[in-house]
Amino acid sequence: MTRSGTVMLRCISIFFTLAFLLIVQAGAVNAASVEERLEQINRMPEKSRVEALDKEARKEGELVWYAAMASDRAAELIKAFESK
Repeated sequence: MTRSGTVMLRCISIFFTLAFLLIVQAGAVNAASVEERLEQINRMPEKSRVEALDKEARKEGELVWYAAMASDRAAELIKAFESK
């Protein structure tokens, strides 16, 4: 391999290493903010907490739930969820 090829490989390697480190750092910052947000929510009075969680859940627009249960029992839970 030529000297310029070796230099190019080193540059590419450094670039991907830096990109990986930036992604990991961004994930760590986001995780901290999630933990902080959960702590804020948990410190709220019950009524305010329920209202805030309900409001944010409605923004999501859907619920994905995986469980093993009888279909008649699941129907009861779905009905209760949709009635809110």
